[in-house]
Amino acid sequence: MTDKQWCAVEFGFGDYDAGIFGFDIWEPCNDGAFEWSMPGWPGPNTGTEFLAHDYWSGNLLPVYWFAGYAYGEGEIPLDVYPRHDRAGFGTCDGQEVNFDAFCLGRLGIYRDGLPCNPGQPLEYACCIGSICHITAFNDCMILGGEWQLGFETCDPSPCGSSAVGDEGGRADPSALHLAPNNPNPFIRTTRISYGVPADASDAPVSLRIFDTTGSLVRTLAHASERKGQNSTAWDGTDDLGRRVGTGVYFLRLSVGLQCVTRPILLVR
Repeated sequence: MTDKQWCAVEFGFGDYDAGIFGFDIWEPCNDGAFEWSMPGWPGPNTGTEFLAHDYWSGNLLPVYWFAGYAYGEGEIPLDVYPRHDRAGFGTCDGQEVNFDAFCLGRLGIYRDGLPCNPGQPLEYACCIGSICHITAFNDCMILGGEWQLGFETCDPSPCGSSAVGDEGGRADPSALHLAPNNPNPFIRTTRISYGVPADASDAPVSLRIFDTTGSLVRTLAHASERKGQNSTAWDGTDDLGRRVGTGVYFLRLSVGLQCVTRPILLVR
């Protein structure tokens, strides 16, 4: 939700063969988060919970990362946090709401992981600019909208004006701004407009594209961009110049500790 702030997450791992992967580094993606982990985390049947120092704004955001060494083939199942018997996230913007995870996938070691699959497609509010529709996740991505997980109604609408700007609106030069790419979906090239806040000082700016697994596909900008409005284009290739396949990708603009994310649909 572009007008909500997320700050709390809890999840765990189910039972798995601890010999297939040696964890070396693990931590929340949010710098300075306060984390409370069970003894043995990230081992089998353990979990963690954390409170972000700087809130996230947006949907479908990376919240935790791991690095280490693979020693065998297998899967690591995502599961509930055992102490609370739940996995999910919460808001911390004065309208505190907790959302349970509606499905949990598996991390693949030397093999493809299993994506989150809730079985029946769930329908929640989809914000296309300030317009609200009730759709399934995939339909919302195709429409170029932002899926509002947990909001089952458009009355009241969760789709208000926000820092990322509406499609027909004018970007606030004092706010971080990422406009919907145009066209979306696209076949060959899509144009991306974004704004760097006037008070960003020399904060590092990055504009990057990730796939649905969270892997970096392409870096479009990584420097101290000029303040105000900027634009660039993506031609559907990765950082090595290789054409990527049809699918949903995520455009992420970061300026210092601020970030916004939008979905992109590439059709070959």
